[in-house]
This record gives sequence, structure tokens and C-alpha cells, in this order.
Amino acid sequence: MLGVGKHGEVRQATHRLTGRDVAIKFIPREDCPEDASAWSEITALKTLQHPHVVRLYDVIRAPRTVMLVLECLKGGELFDYLISRRRLSESEGQRFVRQILSALDFCHRKGIVHRDLKLENILLGDNDDIKVTDFGFSNVFKDGGLMSTFVGSPAYCAPEILANQKYIGPMADVWSLGVIIFTILTGQRRHQPAKD
Repeated sequence: MLGVGKHGEVRQATHRLTGRDVAIKFIPREDCPEDASAWSEITALKTLQHPHVVRLYDVIRAPRTVMLVLECLKGGELFDYLISRRRLSESEGQRFVRQILSALDFCHRKGIVHRDLKLENILLGDNDDIKVTDFGFSNVFKDGGLMSTFVGSPAYCAPEILANQKYIGPMADVWSLGVIIFTILTGQRRHQPAKD
């Protein structure tokens, strides 16, 4: 078991033919429409081939479950990495932020917003390079178009989402990135009081 989320669990497995470790995300079938093009995570991951976005290798549809076969990243979540170090040096934080920004810019140029960008959805891979994952709340956007669905994690959400107002998807992602930058450099979460 690698993790459990609101819409499924992720387990590590080994691909028999290649011997490669993979992560398999199990999602209940009722959370997945029959038309895969309508389902945001599959659509997003098929579109986003980028060095700092987790790779989707395959989609397996079983009677009760849809399984996403993903790149396995054994470095864990950036959240846990940060907890173990309290906060990061400016140079290390800068490196991580540059990689996250590269992935986010690529997503936005492809017309996709993540909408749940947080430390827990950023994984560490080889050489402590990051990969953005969990595109379950992602969606396509059009320039100038407003979104209205309340999604994401409250500690990382833009104020307009928390106020249940319409919002511009890429700008909401950038707000979440700002919270991540603050947390990386200070070691504090936004809702926690500063400690001396």
C-alpha cells in the first residue's frame, strides 16, 4: 500500500514483463464514467507528458474498478520530506519550486488546471526530482472562462474558491503554488501560528 485517498487507494506492483515497479491507483467504477474522455484524471495524464508530471502507463477497466498504472516514485510526498527537515534551504526550495512551476506552466499551456495542488500531491522521484500527481480534480479550461466547482484542499485554496465564487482555474493553481512556496521556505502551514 502506497496511499489511500478520498476516491481510491494506490498500491505498488511489479510489471511481470519488464520487472519495473509501478503504482496502481484503484478507483471505484462508480467514480468513472464509461466515456474515458469525460474523466478528468485519465484525460489529463494522457495529455501531460512532462518530466515533472507523473506518467500514466496504462488504464485497466475491471467490472467494479478502474486501475491507473502509473510511474512508481519511491521518494514519498514532498509533505513528508518537508516534515523530516522542518524547512528547506532557499537553494533546495528554489529547485523544487522551479520544477513545480515547470509542470504547472506545461499543464496550463495544454489547457488543463490541476485544482488540488498541495505538498501531498507532489512526489519525489530519482535524484529528489519532483513529479506532480493526483489529477482527480483537474479540468480543462478556456482563456477567460470562469470555473465554479468547489474542489481542492482548504489550506491551499484560493480565497474566491473558499468564498464559493467563480474563479479562473490557472490563477487558483498559482495561489496554491504560493502556499507551497511559503510552506517550503518557512516550514509552517498557512493555518498554523508561527513558533519562535
